[in-house]
Amino acid sequence: MRYILSVLTVLAVALSLSACDGPRPSDAEIIARFRVNRAQIEQLMAMMRSDRVLTRVDDNWTDPEDPTTVGISHERIAEYRRILNTIGFPRGFYYDPKSGRVKFMAWAVGLVVGGAAKSLIYLPEAPPPGPLVADLDAYQRPPEQSYILVYRHIEGPWYLELDAS
Repeated sequence: MRYILSVLTVLAVALSLSACDGPRPSDAEIIARFRVNRAQIEQLMAMMRSDRVLTRVDDNWTDPEDPTTVGISHERIAEYRRILNTIGFPRGFYYDPKSGRVKFMAWAVGLVVGGAAKSLIYLPEAPPPGPLVADLDAYQRPPEQSYILVYRHIEGPWYLELDAS
């Protein structure tokens, strides 16, 4: 029985580490990546708007699962991934064609039942999201709160988002 528990513990640790994108990037790192790669980010957003039905591209999966069923070629997906890797967002994006919201995944760790993510997001609608904080790196979760979702404004409709449970 102890052997089985040990094996399960090792597997759980290995799975959680495999879901990690390395150390969490600082606000400054993501903002610098955003500013340096603004033209490529705008190009990706134009591609999303043009394709309209592609809501997620990650380094190894998409939504819809088979983009060719909605008229998006494998070459187009490869182009998305090439640009995402070039600009430092290999975990891809979420796109909501109804609202125009885009989330570029800068970092993520954890499994379905718990984890954390830090993202660059484009929110074209008003009002601004909340709560807004001055620095996501310095933000401390209140002890009574098991889940956090906070934002830092960059400029215009651009924000950083910290989502953790």
